[in-house]
Amino acid sequence: MGCASSKPTGETVQLQFETKQQDGNYRTGKGAAVPADEALTRLKKGNERYVASKTPSATLQSRRKALSDDGQLPMAALLSCADSRCPVESIFDVAAGDVFVCRNAGNTIAQAEGSVVASMEYCMQNLQTQLLVVMGQQNAAQSTLLKNGNERYVASKTPSATLQSRRKALSDDGQLPMAALLSCADSRCPVESIFDVAAGDVFVCRNAGNTIAQAEGSVVASMEYCMQNLQTQLLVVMGHTKCGAINGAVASIPAADAAEPKLDASVLENYLVALTPAAKQAKAELPSAPDGEVVERAIRINVQNTMSKILEVSGPLREMVQAGKIKVEGAIYDITTGKVEFIGGPPSVQAAVPALVRTAKSDYVPGPKALATLKAGNASYASGQAPAATQKSRIQALASDGQLPMAAVLGCADSRCPVELMFNVAPGDIFVCRNAGNAIAKAEGNIVASMEYCMAAPQVPAFVRTAKSDYVPGPKALATLKAGNASYASGQAPAATQKSRIQALASDGQLPMAAVLGCADSRCPVELMFNVAPGDIFVCRNAGNAIAKAEGNIVASMEYCMAHLKTKLLVVLGHTKCGALNGALASIPAADAAPKADASALEQYLVALTPAAKQAKAELPHAPDPEVAELAIRINVKNTMRSIVQISEPLRKQWQSGDLLIEGAIYDITTGRVEFIGGPEKTGIFEPTERSNSETNPCCSW
Repeated sequence: MGCASSKPTGETVQLQFETKQQDGNYRTGKGAAVPADEALTRLKKGNERYVASKTPSATLQSRRKALSDDGQLPMAALLSCADSRCPVESIFDVAAGDVFVCRNAGNTIAQAEGSVVASMEYCMQNLQTQLLVVMGQQNAAQSTLLKNGNERYVASKTPSATLQSRRKALSDDGQLPMAALLSCADSRCPVESIFDVAAGDVFVCRNAGNTIAQAEGSVVASMEYCMQNLQTQLLVVMGHTKCGAINGAVASIPAADAAEPKLDASVLENYLVALTPAAKQAKAELPSAPDGEVVERAIRINVQNTMSKILEVSGPLREMVQAGKIKVEGAIYDITTGKVEFIGGPPSVQAAVPALVRTAKSDYVPGPKALATLKAGNASYASGQAPAATQKSRIQALASDGQLPMAAVLGCADSRCPVELMFNVAPGDIFVCRNAGNAIAKAEGNIVASMEYCMAAPQVPAFVRTAKSDYVPGPKALATLKAGNASYASGQAPAATQKSRIQALASDGQLPMAAVLGCADSRCPVELMFNVAPGDIFVCRNAGNAIAKAEGNIVASMEYCMAHLKTKLLVVLGHTKCGALNGALASIPAADAAPKADASALEQYLVALTPAAKQAKAELPHAPDPEVAELAIRINVKNTMRSIVQISEPLRKQWQSGDLLIEGAIYDITTGRVEFIGGPEKTGIFEPTERSNSETNPCCSW
């Protein structure tokens, strides 16, 4: 018995894999078995027709009668996902009798599974089928996985613990994140938790306002590194409701319009002025609306502006988008509901969305109406009406916006019972599970679990830290982070995020106990490694956890957190085996040479990181590169702390007065443990007389 598996690639289900026999020559129990290679070829050809939006043939009454009289002899058996966007018979352009199909959520075999394995045994042993295909979804490794993870977060599902074996594998083999995200530093927006992902899954940059400020370097450079070096194909820019940075930008419109800029403006004040284009556009569109409504509109505009800005300033990313190698998506996280809404890509590259496609953006369909739709669809199928072709725009819309099926169906795996075809529905309309006998066997798990997933409603909530809570002193916050990291490193699973926490943070605001500047590396999930909940820590992230030349948004974000949110602890967090510092070591010759006129953002950023690399090389002139890199990682953390207090007068004064605790730390990606290495030295910290001096070379060495 032959056996093969296949995995789709590309934005559609590009198995590029048929099987339609001529009318009057139907595949029935009287025919001959189809060899596995021939069956696979037919599936590929059928998928090519589906991808090309060819109109499928109607299922004739004569075919149904022949299958009823003579029985089935399917050429292939498939285990596929119950996802409504994956209608198996349509994807392979096959007819009733051609394929034997089992479906459940995740196309998987759960513990103590019975029905799927039993169904496949029946098909191979009794129906002479020689090809078995297990079919997943490529998009499930990108935006769909993020959406599914967010659904679990909203439903308050308990996340899994991060196992030591995962950390060791990531440490030994490196990262290959499925997505890169630019998100807000707001403590109510813990990216890994929101998408229920683990260490190694997402590469994250964070700053206040999830934006690209004027002369921005680190975020664009980080994204270039991720897409070019880590083969990531999805870049998401995610804003969130009730964003403090955008609220500040709306309030700063008069300052932005002032004839003369303030000479003594803080980094934060300058940064908010840079955010005002979105605020101004929102105000122009809603001139009479209250500020809260203007802010929510500006949040969306800012996400769109940031996507456009990234492609404007980065030639490499722009070329990759135009070539179809990567996808850029905007998203808005609702801090009240916990849901993430994907809003499409930048206007210049956004694909047109079809008018009549059922996606997660559609309205829910009441049960009676869904039932009436299925009945009408079956009437047209039984009358011999041909189904409509599946347009590429429908597939793209479902991939980007997610599914919202009107019905769930548990049907038989029998090849004569093509569920989507018999109800004449399109991809996205119904969620389908199938096994032999459409039954729930003893110890059956995946069918019931699949249906629970499809119907699931959010769970009940619990307690939270909000702006109504007491401030947390720096030493107490540090002790909390240390205790949280100890539980993470021991393999303890984090608690589920309850809806009540999300709602409380949305209504009452945030009061994070600590602010963390960490690396964008996907192996360094900041909230997870400290085992904290939404609202606990304010997080900025970029490649290398550094303050690069002309860097503004990181310092501005920290000033906002300390001044407006009264946070008393600032942690600069590096990590072992840092790719950015390895790149900086390799860039030492480039840093010493004349600057390249056409240098990319990443090349410029790596040169800006070289002071730490050079110092490490000077201290360990004969050591191997990995040893030099590990020292450079520590030096870089110290340099970053020093740069923060040199650039920002408000933060420097808070730190010198003892009101703010600044700590450096190193996360070991192999063990999961965080080592705290102390704060910046107070000797040698100068107070710049002119801001331009500090901005010229903020990345100082010791």
